[in-house]
Amino acid sequence: MNDKDLIRDLRRYFLLQSHLGKIMHQNYALSQECLQYAQEYFIRKRKEEAEDGDQNVKTDQHVFHHWLTIARLITVSQGLKEMNVE
Repeated sequence: MNDKDLIRDLRRYFLLQSHLGKIMHQNYALSQECLQYAQEYFIRKRKEEAEDGDQNVKTDQHVFHHWLTIARLITVSQGLKEMNVE
């Protein structure tokens, strides 16, 4: 890959990132039902890990944030403005 191709690909990447960022935060809502479900799921996973006796907690706030981000991306990719439990 030569320098011109690299610069072109980087410009495309940054343009796409900028566009996705605007779409993700534009008129987007998280329903109270969905928020409640996500919190309960997170707590249940943490309890399961504690009951298994695993000293290394794998489900932390970063994992929870990752789950919400993926769910938001899926919702936006479907053209929806509000995430639902489904």
